[in-house]
Amino acid sequence: MEQNPFPMGSPVMARDMSGFPVGSPTQVVRSWRRVLYEKQPFEDNFVDTSLFMNELRQNENVHVHKYSDVMFATFPIAQQVACIVLFTKVFYSMLDREYSAVSLIGADATILLISWVVFVYMHFEDMMREDASFRQSGLRVKLVRILLIMFQFGRQLVALTSTLILLAPIITTLTATFTDDTIMAFSISAMFLNVILADYRYLSALTNRYQPNTSVNSAFFAVTMMASRFRSPLDGGAIMAFGAIVFALSPPARHSINKISRKSEAILTLLSFLASMWLMKSMKSLLLLLVIGLCVVMFVLPFFFVRLHSVKNQISGPWDEAKPKNSAAAAEWANSI
Repeated sequence: MEQNPFPMGSPVMARDMSGFPVGSPTQVVRSWRRVLYEKQPFEDNFVDTSLFMNELRQNENVHVHKYSDVMFATFPIAQQVACIVLFTKVFYSMLDREYSAVSLIGADATILLISWVVFVYMHFEDMMREDASFRQSGLRVKLVRILLIMFQFGRQLVALTSTLILLAPIITTLTATFTDDTIMAFSISAMFLNVILADYRYLSALTNRYQPNTSVNSAFFAVTMMASRFRSPLDGGAIMAFGAIVFALSPPARHSINKISRKSEAILTLLSFLASMWLMKSMKSLLLLLVIGLCVVMFVLPFFFVRLHSVKNQISGPWDEAKPKNSAAAAEWANSI
């Protein structure tokens, strides 16, 4: 018969969480460790006050921004505003009969032809630089690849031209019951959305993936509203073709130029800025507002951003949410928040 280890009347000794009697020689004083699957002689909510603040870290993952980097990041905004100014100026010049629809269509065709050549050339250079098999291939293979690129771009041009030809007669009567003030309000709001929602990461050449959905759609809405003010289908089609070039085809071209170097990006921005000023020279008040606004966006706001970011104080420690170090787990954690 098994003997009872605690006979009647014997005192029950207190034991710690490890199972050793308190005060016995077997009991070892242990320090708390941050481990999960190990039994420790501490409560679950135990806090080691002697070590808690030792793990405090300040500005561990704070990125230090340079004024020049932030300033260059704002240059695509000036380019986007310049595109809107250019389109608006051409639109009002068409309304005032300063330009004819035939001359604008000729300009559109010239720009598209130049864009076609540049597009093929830049794709050829990219393949020569990045594709080793293409560099080692023969002349016939290279010509076939170039023809495929030309066909791809030409197919998009044919689709765009066909759409404009079919929609031009309808667009001229689309807003016949709307007043000019209503059309102006719609157009200004849509252009404002185009500036706010533009894919500036792509325009700054920080990524090669273009996501133009909302910004380009808002720009085309404004272009359609403004083109509906013309009574001639030829005029409406010409201004819509010009709008497609400015808002749909110019972003990839600007991306390629900005991708070359910072110097090319600065030159393009300067030319856009000067062109905007020249186009608005007859509107003194709007010109002054444009210059002040662009200077604030490109020079003043980056200065304050860098200045305020330099005094940022980020505190990290054991009280923060645990972040997995493994890449797959980290990606899953990032997608869950």
